[in-house]
Amino acid sequence: MTFTHVFEEVFFHAPYEWQAWLGGTGKCSNRLLRIPTGFGKTHGVLMAWLWNRVMQKNPEWPRRLVWCLPMRVLAEQTEAEVRDVLESLGLLWDGSTDHAGKVGVHVLMGGTDAEDWHLYPEECSVLIGTQDMLLSRSLNRGYGAGRARWPMDFGLLNQDALWVMDEVQLMDVGLATSAQLQAFRHTDLADGKELLPCRTWWMSATLQPSWLRTVDTGMMLDDMPPTLEIPAGSRNGGLWAVSKTLRIEPIAEDKTGAAVADIVAKAHQPGALTLVVMNTVEMAKSVHRQLAVTARGRAIELRLVHSRFRPSERAAWRAEFLGKASPLPAEGRIIVATQVIEAGVDISARTLITDMAPWSSLVQRFGRCARYAGERGTVIVLDRNLQKKDEKKALPYDLNDLLQAGQALAGLADVSPKALEAFEDQLKQTPERLAALYPYQPLHLLLRREWEDLFDTSPDLSGADLDISRFIRTGEEHDCLVFWKDIPEAGPSDQWAPSREELCPVPFLRARDWLCGPRSGTSEPKGIKRTKGQGSLFSRPIAWVWDWIDGSWRRDSARRDLLPGRIILVDSAFGGYSLESGWDPEARPAPPVPSRVPTAQDRSDSAQDREDLSEAAWVPILVHGADVGAMAKALAEAAGLKAELADLMETVGLWHDVGKAHPCFQGSMRMPGTRPERQDLAKAPKAAWDRKYLYRSDSIPEEYRPGWATSRNLVRPRQLTLCI
Repeated sequence: MTFTHVFEEVFFHAPYEWQAWLGGTGKCSNRLLRIPTGFGKTHGVLMAWLWNRVMQKNPEWPRRLVWCLPMRVLAEQTEAEVRDVLESLGLLWDGSTDHAGKVGVHVLMGGTDAEDWHLYPEECSVLIGTQDMLLSRSLNRGYGAGRARWPMDFGLLNQDALWVMDEVQLMDVGLATSAQLQAFRHTDLADGKELLPCRTWWMSATLQPSWLRTVDTGMMLDDMPPTLEIPAGSRNGGLWAVSKTLRIEPIAEDKTGAAVADIVAKAHQPGALTLVVMNTVEMAKSVHRQLAVTARGRAIELRLVHSRFRPSERAAWRAEFLGKASPLPAEGRIIVATQVIEAGVDISARTLITDMAPWSSLVQRFGRCARYAGERGTVIVLDRNLQKKDEKKALPYDLNDLLQAGQALAGLADVSPKALEAFEDQLKQTPERLAALYPYQPLHLLLRREWEDLFDTSPDLSGADLDISRFIRTGEEHDCLVFWKDIPEAGPSDQWAPSREELCPVPFLRARDWLCGPRSGTSEPKGIKRTKGQGSLFSRPIAWVWDWIDGSWRRDSARRDLLPGRIILVDSAFGGYSLESGWDPEARPAPPVPSRVPTAQDRSDSAQDREDLSEAAWVPILVHGADVGAMAKALAEAAGLKAELADLMETVGLWHDVGKAHPCFQGSMRMPGTRPERQDLAKAPKAAWDRKYLYRSDSIPEEYRPGWATSRNLVRPRQLTLCI
C-alpha cells in the first residue's frame, strides 16, 4: 500500500497533487501551507500524519497531532471529520478498550469532559481545540483546566506534538505566539535539548510568510522548506473552473439591519442556500430579526450562527444546515452568520452577501460560495461608504484594512479560485500592495524570558494568576466561559462541575457589565433592578467562580474575578441565554443543560486539597513508590525517551512520596481498630481522612479557637497561617 492507495480507500478519489506530495515526504519539519479554500487542507494534513506516524510508525513524526483553530465552530467540525476518517480506517479508539494501535480523538474546549488524554502520552492521539484553550495550555496557564493539569498539559504540548495552526488569518496575536513558541523549540533542537520532536504547520488560503518573521523566528524560517502552494500550471479543471460573479452593493447607514434584510430577501433564490456574513454579532442578530419579519409567510428556513452559542445547541448544526449533505427545503435556506462561518465550514451557497472585511477574511468568505466543481455563484459585498473618520464604524476591524480591500475589489468582476490566484500572482510583483492587503503587526510578542517565567504556576502576592490573555488574543474580545444552573436558596453545590456542552463563551468585559452592573456611560439591561454590590434580581447572589484553594463555588468578587478563561456559574433565573439567539443579557430565564457527574479525576484536579485519587486501600510508601516508578519507566520507554531518562523517571517515581513518612502526615490518617500499626503508609481509605484533624484541635489555646472551624476559607498562598 502507498499513501495514494490509502487516500483513495478513504475518500474514493485520488489525492490532489499537493496532498500526495505532503503524504509522501518522509521527514516532518516546520512548514507553511498556502492552499486555496476547498482543496482539502484538513484531509491532506490528517492523512499525511496518519500515514507517516500511525501506519508507517516513523519516529520523526510526533505522536500527537494538535489541531489549533481560531473558533469553536471550526473545532467541532474538524472533530467530526477526523472521527469519520479514523472510523473508516478502523483506527479510532473508543475510549475504553486497549489504546494500543488506535488513535484517540480529544477536544480541549473547557469543562469537565475534556477526557483523560494526558493519561496516554505513549499513544497516538489527535487533540482539537481553539487557540484560547490550546495556546494557554502551551503557556502553562490552561484556560478552563484545573491548576493541577497545567504542568501536564504544558509538557505534553511542547514535546512529541505536531501543531497545525489552521486558518491563521483569524488568529490575531495567537499567530505570533505560536511562531515564537516554535522558534524557542527550534533553538532547543539546535542546542541538543529536544527530547522528542515538536513541529508546527501553519496553513491558510491567504498565508503570508512575512506574518511569522520576528527577531526570534529568523533561523527557524530560514531552515524551513519553501511554502507549499499549488503551482500555476496545475490550476485547471474541477474547482478552478467554477464561476463567482462579484457585485458591490452600496448601502446607507443601517443600524437596525432592515436595509441588509431587504437586499437578502431580494437576492435569495427558492431552493438555494443564501449565506449572509456580518462583521458583528449585534448586526447579525438584527438582520436575523428583520428577516424573520420580511420572510414571514414564506417557508424559507432561517438560521443564525455566531460564536456566543453553547456546544449543546451547536451540536446539531452540522447535520441540520452546516454540512455538505444538509438537505435544503423547497423554499431554500438563509443563514445569517458572523466571522465564524468564513473558514473551515463545508457549505456551498449560491448567493453570498457579506459586509466589507479585510482582504484575507473576504477571500475566506468567498470560499463558502460555489464551493464545489461545476457550480456557479453570486457574491454581493456591501459597501457602507466608510470614510477616514469612521474608525468606530469599521470595528471590529481596522478602517484602513477595509479601505484597502475595497480598492482591491474595485478591479475584480470574478472572485473564483482561479481569478483570485491570478490576482495574487500580480500582487507579488508589487510588494507594497501585497503588504497593504495583508498587514500583520501583533500588539504583543512573547519573549523567551516571559515564557520561562510561566514555569512558576503559583499565584501572585494578591492571590491572582498571571494574565496571559495578551498573548492569546488582543482587543476586548477575550472570553470567559459561562454556564447556568437552577440555584437553590442554600447556594450552589460544590459537587457541580460544568461539562463542555454547557459552557457559553462571553466577552469578559461585557460579562462584567452584565453581572456586576454597567460601567459609566452604559445602560442597564431591561427589567433588571440591582441592589448595592453584586447585581441581582432577587437580592441574592447571581454569579459564582470556582475557588481552587477552597474547592468550592465562591460568590464572585465583582470585576476582580471575571477574567479571560475563567468559568462562571450563573443563576438561570437571572437569565442571559436564549436557545434561538445564544448569549443575550436580556433573555430570561436561561435554560440550563444537564451536567454529567464529575469523575474522581475531575474532583481531584478541581481543588488544592482534594485527594480523591489517593483514597484507596492501605498502601505502604515503598510499594506505592515502586509501582509509580515502574509505570513511569514503562511510559518513558514507550514514548521513546533515552534509557538514562527512563531510569531517572523510575528513580523519581520511587522517591516521590518519601516525605509522607513524616509524623505529621502519618498522624493525619486515623481509623482506630483498622489502621495498620506502621508509620510508612502512603495511601488510606476515604474514612481515614478526617479533615477536622487538619484544621482544628482541642489542644489549641482558647484565644486561637475562634475561626478555626472555617480556616479553609482563610488559608491563602503566601499568607501566614498557624498549623497544628
